[in-house]
Amino acid sequence: MGVNLNDRIPIVCQLEDGNTNRFVQATVRDPDGNVLNTVSCPHVGSGLYVNQSVVMPNFRFVTVQFKVFTNVGLTVLDPQYSQPMDFFDSDESTNVIDRLAEIEDNLDTSDGRIT
Repeated sequence: MGVNLNDRIPIVCQLEDGNTNRFVQATVRDPDGNVLNTVSCPHVGSGLYVNQSVVMPNFRFVTVQFKVFTNVGLTVLDPQYSQPMDFFDSDESTNVIDRLAEIEDNLDTSDGRIT
């Protein structure tokens, strides 16, 4: 999924069985695997856990790995769930279009020539 630089990353984990009493933690990593952020994902309904506090950093992409815990202290992983992962790439197309518009605005074509 493409996300613009500095836009919020939609960190979303849906537990397929709809479990509403788990504790989900998301770890955001850069392309080299370095941890950029670790956040909790509160339950919003029907087994859906969401966090929208992390903004897209200046990297080509980031990965988000989820861990599902049985306790609020985040010490006991629930073996029923794998550790799903999402991939978010920097949506450069929007940035390029914005930059081209800036260049076009600065072109002097008053005499019919581009200068």
